[in-house]
Parts: sequence; C-alpha cells; structure tokens
Amino acid sequence: MVVLSAVCILGTFRSFLVAGPSDAPTLLKNDLVIVNKSAYDLVVPFTRYKMVRISNPERGDMIICKIPDKDETEIYLKRVVGIPGDTIQLIQNKLIINGTLLDYEVFKKEDIMTSNPDYLGELIAREKGMGMDHLISFNTGPVGYANFGPVVIDRGNYFVLGDNRDNSIDSRMFGLISRTAIFGKYILTISNISQ
Repeated sequence: MVVLSAVCILGTFRSFLVAGPSDAPTLLKNDLVIVNKSAYDLVVPFTRYKMVRISNPERGDMIICKIPDKDETEIYLKRVVGIPGDTIQLIQNKLIINGTLLDYEVFKKEDIMTSNPDYLGELIAREKGMGMDHLISFNTGPVGYANFGPVVIDRGNYFVLGDNRDNSIDSRMFGLISRTAIFGKYILTISNISQ
C-alpha cells in the first residue's frame, strides 16, 4: 500500500523547468516549478490520461496546458483569467472581466527584485480583483495586443494570459484553451537554475 501511494504521489506531482519569460515576474526563465497533475482531473500516474474530472480551473490559477496548433508534446504554463461565461477585454494591458476593471498598483521595474529585468516590460503592477492577486509586467503605449476584445468565453473553454503581457503568446493570439487541453496546476517554485 505504501509503495502504491508513493507511485501515485510521484506520478501526480511533477517538476517543470520554465523555458521563457512569458510569466515573469511571477515565474522567471529557468525557474524549477512543481505542478499538480491531479488538481482538476484524476490521472493515471506518469501519464496525461484523465480518468475522472475533480474540479475546474478558477480565475487566477496558473495551469499547464497544450496550445492549439502546437506540438502535442509541448506543455505551457499560463494564467487563467477567463472562465466559461466571462466576457474578457484588455485596454492598455488592463484587464476588464464582465465589465469590471481590475485594480492596479503600479511599481517601477527597479523596485522588483528579479535576475532578468530585461525580460520585463517598462512597468510592474499588482493586478487584483475577481479572485486574482498577482504581479504583471507591461509596456506603456499601444503595443502588440495591449488592446483586445471583448470576447465571450463559451462553455468548456478558458482564456489564458501570460503575466508578462507584452512578451507572451496567449489567448490573444491562439484563442481559447479547451478544458480537455488543461493538464494540471502550478503549485510552487523550488528554485531558479541559472545557466
């Protein structure tokens, strides 16, 4: 019984190395993170095979997912900002959910400790509201997808963003993420593996 429990635990909690800057300042390149593959679905250990749905992602969750039209073996970390039924819009990188503008406390980039400040936008802000509270990075001015939507999230789909708003491939580019393409939830960062 102890061996079976150990196998289930080891097969459920996995470590991943963050490969890019799309979730900075929350997650930095070369961060080693732990993900719970059974946060939303009971899975067969050491696989992505889902047996039973346990729950659904909530706004603010950092998830691991497959991106539409990308290599099936590639897994991405993204933040859920829109759940089924939500209307999502961005104006100058500020998020509006169901007509409510989230709260923003803006910091200078120099005030945030990070090993790779070049990956970040000009400003850092605490984005808070609608069940979320985390840091984001963005540039001033009308760049890229700073203005987007509104878009309504249909049943069985989610809208995801990177916390590094102007340096992220996310739902603004590839569209909604299907619930079936979500394979776990970020739990914690262990360390940063410097190159």
